[in-house]
Amino acid sequence: MDFCPRCGREGELIDGVCKDCFTKTHALAEFRGKLIMCPICKRWFSKGAWKSFEEAIQDGIKHIGLLIDVDVEDHGNYFTVKYSVDYKKNILDGELEIRGSARKNACDNCSRMRGGYYEVMIQLRGNWEKPYEYAKWVGTSKVEQKKEGVDLYVIKFAEGSKLVGFLKKRFKPEVKESSSMAGMKEGKHINRKTIMLRFK
Repeated sequence: MDFCPRCGREGELIDGVCKDCFTKTHALAEFRGKLIMCPICKRWFSKGAWKSFEEAIQDGIKHIGLLIDVDVEDHGNYFTVKYSVDYKKNILDGELEIRGSARKNACDNCSRMRGGYYEVMIQLRGNWEKPYEYAKWVGTSKVEQKKEGVDLYVIKFAEGSKLVGFLKKRFKPEVKESSSMAGMKEGKHINRKTIMLRFK
């Protein structure tokens, strides 16, 4: 039976010492990330993308072995992170304390939303009420309800295109499209598309 040279305890060893001594003498994990939060949508920036708070914290943790569990608690002026790592087939538990306030910076979507930016306007006409219930998930900078229907100013063309494809497949509306130039950005023409869907 192996024994720990530090405390004399018998049992399996991790890098030459028992589990308790290993966790006391080794930094299992530390937080090296930056806390940047969008004050509008409350998402956090990490590794080039806006993510949930838990994802951003997990991205910023540098650890030994394999990180298998993370639980984050927000205490207002600091955070505690309880975690587990799998190191050489040993499950080790630890806790981190992260202090410091987050830097606030509006994300791209929220900045565009505030500025009224949009890449495609989707006009719902005819019996638009039921299709509109399916349209509320897209990111819009503005929604205008008019006598003849609803205009959705969709921030991202990809989202607008996905929504139009879904509504066409489900409701088979009449579709009309048009494009217009909205200016220049970085030497490139910016085109906006208007898509009208008329439902029976």
